[in-house]
Amino acid sequence: MMAEDVKSSEEESGLNILNFLLKDAAAQRKEILESGRYIEAEETFSNGFYDVLPTSKEAGLILELLGTLSTISGRNASRESKGRYAKAVTKYTTSSTAIKMWDSFTRKANPDPRWTVYFLAEHGGSVVKAAMGDDKVAKGILEFYQTESPSRWRRILEDRDEKDLDTRTLLPKFATTMIEAIIVCPPPL
Repeated sequence: MMAEDVKSSEEESGLNILNFLLKDAAAQRKEILESGRYIEAEETFSNGFYDVLPTSKEAGLILELLGTLSTISGRNASRESKGRYAKAVTKYTTSSTAIKMWDSFTRKANPDPRWTVYFLAEHGGSVVKAAMGDDKVAKGILEFYQTESPSRWRRILEDRDEKDLDTRTLLPKFATTMIEAIIVCPPPL
């Protein structure tokens, strides 16, 4: 119901609802939606807000709320729920917001490393530019990718059902994005 209210309300009202959930109702939200004891409530909440994402101007706040759910980044998270969240962060946030959210998500949820490649294929240019500007979060994402992802990736079989992670399309986009970022913002010599 709250998701529908955010979707159908005036922009300011939708923002007020989201801010209420983030701040004023934080204790109740944590008990019901983050504790992992009310999975059905979490799933109802996440499905409603995922439906709102494509039309919301407040995608960052919605994703901030979703990222705290135990079914997305906690003990009840599944491979599918992590993938759905990874796609949403990549698709519905601006690069500056995405960098911070991605760092937080990967630290809590430890998703399939191919999702980091998926993320970098879209936001890699901004991550590289931020890292070259001494942004510690962006540097951390690149360091994680460099050290952790390759070894973990080797252990994961290609998922033929997940078209977004198909290496035949993902890796060329990833390479193009990263190379363009390096060309536009060359490292200091």
